[in-house]
Amino acid sequence: MKIDQFPDESRVWIYTSNRPISADDQQAMAGPIAEFLEQWAAHGTQLAACGAFLNNYQLVIALDESVAGASGCSIDAQTRFLRTIGEEYSIDWFDRMSMIIEENDELRRVSFFELAEHPQALLYDGLVQRLGDLRRNWPVPLAESRYKHLVH
Repeated sequence: MKIDQFPDESRVWIYTSNRPISADDQQAMAGPIAEFLEQWAAHGTQLAACGAFLNNYQLVIALDESVAGASGCSIDAQTRFLRTIGEEYSIDWFDRMSMIIEENDELRRVSFFELAEHPQALLYDGLVQRLGDLRRNWPVPLAESRYKHLVH
């Protein structure tokens, strides 16, 4: 299934790359990502999941929890997989201090500590937890985000 076929209640994990990911790299990674998610399981139960690139920096994995929920072990497997594919493509998916913003129709990766310098930016918040929020409230103006206290 494609991500547009998943319900709004689906759980999401958004992974932000430490570098822009070219269309060629996205295409090359799509197969291994789909293959991993087709085999992804929690305690022997197949998980209904898919992955998609949201932009040149961010990958989302969506899980339809109405089928089965992720376990700690399955989330660990997801993390191991992303570390492995990240090593292959020289991508660090786990720098939680980097944020993706949009200014002047351009996506940029900035440090969390630089957010105050971009009060008019749109934020591509990597902490969104539900697919419906991603669909309806993403990106969000930084001044209306969970980080609004940094820009006032």
